[in-house]
Amino acid sequence: MTAQKIKLSFCDVTWLVLDDNHLPIKPITEFVRYLNNVDKSPCTVKSYTYCLKLFWDYLADKQLNWGSLQEGTEFYIEPLQPFTRLGCSQ
Repeated sequence: MTAQKIKLSFCDVTWLVLDDNHLPIKPITEFVRYLNNVDKSPCTVKSYTYCLKLFWDYLADKQLNWGSLQEGTEFYIEPLQPFTRLGCSQ
């Protein structure tokens, strides 16, 4: 899994998180698109992208499924506690 900088135009960039098959991770892509649409700073977008990549790495390492975290599904927060203690530092 990797965070990838994408050049949209001469002075415009965004970020993607690519899975192990080099495909964008849809929930992260949608959130990054939202951040860009509400004119968040490029540094903010980059920071969120890297933190979400770390979160996705954690989910994969713990064999947790993103779908189980979505609203309306039963999920126990306990498996996420170690990740929240780690924090997101680049």
